[in-house]
Amino acid sequence: VSRGLGDVYKRQHIHFKDEPYETVDIQIKEYDYEGELALGVYANDFQVGNIAKADINRVSSLLSDDYTIYDYKIYGGGDKNWGMSITLSKIVNS
Repeated sequence: VSRGLGDVYKRQHIHFKDEPYETVDIQIKEYDYEGELALGVYANDFQVGNIAKADINRVSSLLSDDYTIYDYKIYGGGDKNWGMSITLSKIVNS
């Protein structure tokens, strides 16, 4: 699992839309971390972060159905840490 400066580097490239992030496919993928469910956030198949442990149950329940990530924001730079927020929603079929 990628962590640390590599994640910051990738988030900066996403923020500035540098190669290979001119377009970004954001996905959430389940994995095991020390025997517990973890959810990684991936941009173009590279892990850029994780869903907070406090949010895993809520987000995991969305993953069992169809969902869409309809917004993401990269923040940081200067004296701030780099991070990423995503907004996802369950797709409801009518």
